[in-house]
Amino acid sequence: MADSGGIGPVGIGTGIPETLATTNPVTLDFRRRVVPMHSLSEQEVDALASGGNANGIYLTFFGICFGSFISLLCTVLSVDIADPKKNAVFVALTWLAGILSVLFFTLAVNGWIAIHQNVKHLKGAFKRP
Repeated sequence: MADSGGIGPVGIGTGIPETLATTNPVTLDFRRRVVPMHSLSEQEVDALASGGNANGIYLTFFGICFGSFISLLCTVLSVDIADPKKNAVFVALTWLAGILSVLFFTLAVNGWIAIHQNVKHLKGAFKRP
């Protein structure tokens, strides 16, 4: 077998052909990584955990309400509803879905901003001088 420069055996039965190993040598260069670890209090962990759950709910309801708004708006604009009561119900539901879409989107954005400010605050508290 050919010498592979310290990367292990090459040749028959190893999956690395001898000609490839000798014509294209491989150099492994290991780099050190630094993984910062932070100790958090129980209140800080709770604040981080609680923010993510609420945003998921807000985004889910935003998707439901926005989808309803689009479908109701298409119906109101494209279908001629002869009955005035049914037309009023469709228009009212369209407005309601639109307002709820704006509400849930605003709540989701506010929650996202609060979470990122909290994370920025926690990371800033642990910066090295």
